[in-house]
Amino acid sequence: MKITKILMLVTLLITVIPIAYCGIFGREYSSPEIRGTVTDISTGKPVPGAIVIWRWSGNVSSLAHSHTVCYRIDLVVTDESGRYTVPAWNLRSGELPNIKNKNALPNAIAIYKSGYKEYLNSSIGAINSNTELKVEKIKNDKEYLESIGKIYGAPNCHYLEYTLKDETRESVIKLYSQVIEDIGAHIRDPQAKESLVVALRRRINDFRALQIKTGVNK
Repeated sequence: MKITKILMLVTLLITVIPIAYCGIFGREYSSPEIRGTVTDISTGKPVPGAIVIWRWSGNVSSLAHSHTVCYRIDLVVTDESGRYTVPAWNLRSGELPNIKNKNALPNAIAIYKSGYKEYLNSSIGAINSNTELKVEKIKNDKEYLESIGKIYGAPNCHYLEYTLKDETRESVIKLYSQVIEDIGAHIRDPQAKESLVVALRRRINDFRALQIKTGVNK
């Protein structure tokens, strides 16, 4: 009888302690500092002034279904040598509502640079110390229009009020502002130009109005 009670107590502790630990302290997710370069795919030369967007995602689960959402983005700009650095960060799982199984590694990268096709990569392996990303120059206005459509949604992310930094928000606004300037040079159709500019200005206003919760970013 005593042995049975001891076994029941041990089983209870094994079950409850991990749950309590995860609920109170949460699992810590982190990313090391990421360094890399952006180069022209044809010439191999560095591409300065390219905006590089890194995204992290996780799963939101319920009894009925689960789906993937973005929970963090970082935007950085390449220097004159085409180099960029994404700062290291860490975050406890309990600091984000409803998200489980967050990826510690980014699951998508996007790049925008005037005169180049958009770069989108959602199949990222292990991060190395010098990730080289290659971009291709735009050949015509049609390719530019396609690039605008794809890059428009790249900074979109759930729960940004918990993980977005003020400087990242300003970088997103600069990205959309740069795209608006480029539209004037590449898009000749006035109706298409107006609709794109309206949509981009709406996104700028959304990010300006975003109330960022403090005390989460580290």
